[in-house]
Amino acid sequence: MFQQPPPSVEMGRQALRAGRYETARRAFEAAADRGEAAGFYEMGLLYWYGQGVVKSLEKAVALFTLAAERGDADAQHAVALALLPSDRPAAERWLVKASEAGHAPAMTRLAELFLERDRGAARALLARAAEAGYPPAMIAYGHSLAREPERDTDPAEGLAWLYAAVSVTGDADVERDARALAQVLHARAITEAQKRGRSLAKRLARPR
Repeated sequence: MFQQPPPSVEMGRQALRAGRYETARRAFEAAADRGEAAGFYEMGLLYWYGQGVVKSLEKAVALFTLAAERGDADAQHAVALALLPSDRPAAERWLVKASEAGHAPAMTRLAELFLERDRGAARALLARAAEAGYPPAMIAYGHSLAREPERDTDPAEGLAWLYAAVSVTGDADVERDARALAQVLHARAITEAQKRGRSLAKRLARPR
């Protein structure tokens, strides 16, 4: 007889999508028992949302922290968001770790925190996250390029990123912002922004 493989994190995720919470919990627990960071993170999500377990934010954060300490960028981001209201320095440290791993949501959130004290660093983070195809970063980066009172403000490039974001998300509010920005640009700049926006959207929509 062939031995069944141990339940994996991916098996747990499939069970979770199917609403089989108990099966998902067992798979995530098995992965956590093996010391897998993703197992701790997924268990944390179960407790965070109360899926198949009694909801407990305290347990969720403890599990996120175990995963974060093992290098899971999603968990580092989650711990940071949980800590932000009470311990901003610690939250920033976790966001930096996740950003160094290329986690686009963490880069975007860290940029928001940096905005008041280091706009250059904030914009650089948004640029990285936008280039990763993360829609909130694409929108924020477009607004930053278009509106911030800095020497390197580039409204046409900002408009291109907003056009790309609209193409990716269909967000009506972003489309309205793009139209408003286009009203203050010359026709040639708008045409170039449209072309650049289509190129960005096409490239960033490709599977990575």
